[in-house]
Amino acid sequence: MDGLDILILLLHPVVAIAFIIWILNKRSRKRFVTSQSEVKRGNNGKSVSQRRIFAISWALVISGFVAYFIFNYRNGNTDIVSILIPVGVGGLHSIGGLLGIFLLTFITLRKRRPSTNNNHENNQKKTGQLSQNLVTIVIIGHAFLGFIWLIELISI
Repeated sequence: MDGLDILILLLHPVVAIAFIIWILNKRSRKRFVTSQSEVKRGNNGKSVSQRRIFAISWALVISGFVAYFIFNYRNGNTDIVSILIPVGVGGLHSIGGLLGIFLLTFITLRKRRPSTNNNHENNQKKTGQLSQNLVTIVIIGHAFLGFIWLIELISI
């Protein structure tokens, strides 16, 4: 394996780690907001961040598949099925990425729906925190599987 293959394989995880750190910093700053201007702004700033996270997440998933496709193409493997759903840890990582992006899409679409419930704000806070925790757990599991798969690919 040459340096370009390693660079191609490392592109997705390095960008993903930077993205995860950015999200966690945003999340921790959100907990300690006490400024009146932030409180008055309400959901306007939040929805911009959520849309940005949603778009970057989709781009990361697509970049992971593109990077793996380029890696396989450079190494002579052009079987689309084995590239999309690899065997072993790679398959679990790919399925985890798809599961995560579909979960994030479902949550995003669900939050955009108008609700007629009077207790909507309290329910939304509880559901939002549960959704964030679930997505965080999927991200951590996905990253762990990706790390194992990356070691497996580099050692080939």
